[in-house]
Amino acid sequence: MSGPPPNRHGRERTPLSLERRSPRRLPGKRLLLLASEPALSYLEEYIAHLGMAANTLLAPMTPAMAVAECRERLQTAGPFWRAFLIMEWDGDPAAPIHQAWREIQADTEIEGVRFLCCRPSFLLWILLHFEDPGAEAAQAAWLEQRVAHLLADRQGSLFARTRHLLDDALQRSQRLTRERLARQPRGTLLPAEPGSELHELIVLLRKSAR
Repeated sequence: MSGPPPNRHGRERTPLSLERRSPRRLPGKRLLLLASEPALSYLEEYIAHLGMAANTLLAPMTPAMAVAECRERLQTAGPFWRAFLIMEWDGDPAAPIHQAWREIQADTEIEGVRFLCCRPSFLLWILLHFEDPGAEAAQAAWLEQRVAHLLADRQGSLFARTRHLLDDALQRSQRLTRERLARQPRGTLLPAEPGSELHELIVLLRKSAR
């Protein structure tokens, strides 16, 4: 696997080393992120690590109230450059998520919102820091136990215990998404197998921080 290209001084520059630099925030580049726990706490810590807390609003969200919560934040705390809904879905029921997304798409006041799904839960994103998911990862209970085992000897928050493996998680998540899209029609809202689309947001945050 090839690494990041060297900089003009000949030294290798990794994504994590770039994150440690003081970011130059662009005026008006404010982000709105709606998610449930534990994704909310993880993203809050990652955004603080990037130095982007002043330009990002994180707020709790439930699938059934996604439309109302998104509209309220956009109206009372906007404008925002981008908005993301980060949802967990364990396979059942799908109707509330589909309904919320249809309402967002039909609402002229809610534009530029991106839907990101973690199936069966946000912990799938954490698992990807360590390994590829097997068929058993579709079971939320198994996933919780596996992640707890992988993190048993590590101290701190989810982000603190996994940040050194973030590049591995990005690569696995991107590859799994490419493989899934090759088997699943484009435009499908909810993934048909375990996976995470959170890499899209992580990559965007990195680029914005630079």
